[in-house]
Amino acid sequence: MEKITSGRMLIALILASAVFLGMEKALAQDFSDNSCILCHSKLSGPRGEPVKLLKQSIHQEVGTTCDSCHGGDPKDADLSWRAHKASPEAALKVGFIGKPSEEEIPEFCGKCHVTIKDNYLNSNHGAMGIPNCVTCHTSHSVQRTSLAKIRQEVCAMCHETPRGQVIEALIVEARHRLEQVSDLVEKYRAYLPSGVEDQLNSVQAQDATVGSVFHTFSMDNIKEQTESLKVKADTIAQEVEELKEELRNRKKIGVGILIFTLCAAAALFYYRKLLPIPHD
Repeated sequence: MEKITSGRMLIALILASAVFLGMEKALAQDFSDNSCILCHSKLSGPRGEPVKLLKQSIHQEVGTTCDSCHGGDPKDADLSWRAHKASPEAALKVGFIGKPSEEEIPEFCGKCHVTIKDNYLNSNHGAMGIPNCVTCHTSHSVQRTSLAKIRQEVCAMCHETPRGQVIEALIVEARHRLEQVSDLVEKYRAYLPSGVEDQLNSVQAQDATVGSVFHTFSMDNIKEQTESLKVKADTIAQEVEELKEELRNRKKIGVGILIFTLCAAAALFYYRKLLPIPHD
């Protein structure tokens, strides 16, 4: 028995080592053919710093690298080198976009973040051109946003008023209500018609657009969005409550029928006991 256990432990260790080495190899190969990363990681100062920052960012996590924003072909080191030595016009011809100007940043980031870009450009911030995307999110060390981060770090850079706190409170309240309703739906999922779950999916999809609406920087728009979420969540909750009431009524009817059946069976039994026994 001890030999078998030891053998299994050895096999487990071998498998774990293989998995670890495989992961390590995969991580090591992330940039093995990316000439941008390979070259700039060897540089110091502002030319090498973006690589370090990128590796700590959400862009790196989702697979966005230098060429995703700045163009070029990271698999062609020779072309990259020649383009860097050439004039900006020549570099553009082979797909290099380079560093955007302050005015170009919204369109630059908006290649991926289309709806957010549109909302920003139609906002007061967009009309002024400040702040822009990198003012709040930085260029290369872009992190996942959070309500607390927005309130404590980003909005507070320029705004002394508690505007960020108000926005945070609106979104937190709406999302808390949505979480309550989600838990309620999950609890009674087996009894609910499919339409209720479809409604919940639709509200959750709307909640995912809150970040985009935030970039209108309009308190009225954010209030309208969060209030809409709460109203729709309450509608779903009402449907679930009606179902709960129906289930309670069914239970009462079921218990009533059971009691009636038992009483009827007892009465019938008692009645039969009272009947005279026929004699042959």
